[in-house]
Amino acid sequence: MSMTVDNLVLIRTDSRAFSMIDPSPQQPKDPFAFANNGFSEDDKITIQLTANGAGFQEYDSLDPKIATDAKNVAQAIRQLTHNIADHVVEIGTQLITIKAKLPGKFIAWVEAEFAWSAQTARAYMRAARAAQFGYRSNEPSETKHYWLTPPEKLAELYRDFDFDFDSCPHPVPRGFDGLSCEWGLRTYCNPLFTECGAWANKAITEHRKGKLVVIVLPICAMGSIARLLVAGATQYGRLEIPDWRAIEDGSTNPDPPQSRHPCVWLVLKP
Repeated sequence: MSMTVDNLVLIRTDSRAFSMIDPSPQQPKDPFAFANNGFSEDDKITIQLTANGAGFQEYDSLDPKIATDAKNVAQAIRQLTHNIADHVVEIGTQLITIKAKLPGKFIAWVEAEFAWSAQTARAYMRAARAAQFGYRSNEPSETKHYWLTPPEKLAELYRDFDFDFDSCPHPVPRGFDGLSCEWGLRTYCNPLFTECGAWANKAITEHRKGKLVVIVLPICAMGSIARLLVAGATQYGRLEIPDWRAIEDGSTNPDPPQSRHPCVWLVLKP
């Protein structure tokens, strides 16, 4: 799904984690309610989606191989901006790579090729670095997978939404596939965070049938969050760092909160 807005907002929630929101006219000005969640204007960085620069004029002054690399990266980034929600991290990664090859010329190159500010380039690169930390914590034991919603949070969600279907149940019934089956009228979705895009798309598809869906995602799943917001999702509660429970024995994740990404619960209402 392609984004049609002119910019996204990058939210800094700690020193390394960022989330993207869509401030388009169809959505509330602040879907994440910055003031209520303790965010300030300093925590927001707007990044430009269009990339319409006039072209870098100093390629002749570069080593031919570096010039070729820079031209190729510029072309690749312009192509990626056509489907920005899926490619924020990839754009940031490419910028990080080429920056090392253009000492003293990187900002001029960015401005010339894309008409972006230095702040916009930094926002893309920060998003890429944030994604490198992974979605859930580094598990202290390879034998445990801390994926289950904390019981108290699950009880709160069931109280508020009265779910009649769990798209990612545990234990998983034989032959069950939440991505291909029909969901209920009121579905809870706590997906594998390595498959955020597929689950976000499925949630949007079910919502278009007139159903309610509540889905939890890590804030570094920026493309998926952006797609859900464009589809009309709103945030439920505050950003949280959940104490995920192990599917093996229900034990609490022992990793410190600072090693785990905050998550957001998003609601698609019929």
